[in-house]
Amino acid sequence: MATIAVTFQKLAPFTLTDVDPAAMTVGELKDQLEAWSHVPVSGQKLLFKGKSLADASRPLAEFGLPAAGTAKLLLMGSTSEAIAQVQRQKAPVPYKPVSLYGQSSPPRGHVRHVSSVDDEIGFDAIDVLPLPMADRARALLDKLRNDVGIRGIMKQYKWRVGKLIELSPTEHTILGYNRNKGQVIALRLRTDDFEGFRHYDSVRKVLLHELAHMVWSEHDDNFHALNRQLNKDVVELDWTLRGNRLLAAAGTTSVFGDTDDATDGAYVGGAFRLGGSTSSDLTPAERAARAALSRLTKAEEDEQDRGCGGARSTQDRV
Repeated sequence: MATIAVTFQKLAPFTLTDVDPAAMTVGELKDQLEAWSHVPVSGQKLLFKGKSLADASRPLAEFGLPAAGTAKLLLMGSTSEAIAQVQRQKAPVPYKPVSLYGQSSPPRGHVRHVSSVDDEIGFDAIDVLPLPMADRARALLDKLRNDVGIRGIMKQYKWRVGKLIELSPTEHTILGYNRNKGQVIALRLRTDDFEGFRHYDSVRKVLLHELAHMVWSEHDDNFHALNRQLNKDVVELDWTLRGNRLLAAAGTTSVFGDTDDATDGAYVGGAFRLGGSTSSDLTPAERAARAALSRLTKAEEDEQDRGCGGARSTQDRV
């Protein structure tokens, strides 16, 4: 008898033991996966060693699954919730500023498309220091500004930041700060030796930390609750808007999005150096695992608190 282990996005693997691949069909396996993954059977794509298990009526053994040992499969698809969210975002909706914490806003008397508010959110400008590899620093900030998950958060909360800038090396003891709740957000981009750049996911988490200062100034329970929520949102919105493209109307099969970019490099701990392989070398499962890294751990939260310059005012240089 065989064991089947199925991975999907950031969920813990789905495991079936004592399976007879000659007796179980693809359709029977997909029925069990629907309850676990919330991906409708009609939208599921199962891969085994790069081969799609497309015919639901055929037994698993016909696709090469062994009679004994462990067979590792990859599930791709869009959850029912993700599909509904995309459909809501594409539909015209009454424009109303988001009320974050119980404060209501008067209704507007007209209807606008979601895309029409794009110019009202996001980062107005980016700026880097006049240091070597300034083009790489600018590319990193530009990637953050256009990150689908970040843009989704900015749109969801109707946030607008004046400038996203590279943190000065004179402030090397901190990772970032937010001045005047969105006038300027500064991020530390470079490694301590200035030979490379910090890991993209690490910098993005610091950006989310600073965005939480758009609402809360102190690192209290309210702040941490919002910061954790933003770290969840950035993954969900990333998968929904950029990765999960297995919608019937789209007619495509990729759920991993386009992560190949000029700022990718060789990773060294929480940083990366130039000259490494790009994310296009990653397997689909590795890309899915990389997205799971966006979850905020307690250790990362503590490190961000220690490395945060705080919610600064023009006069307050914490």
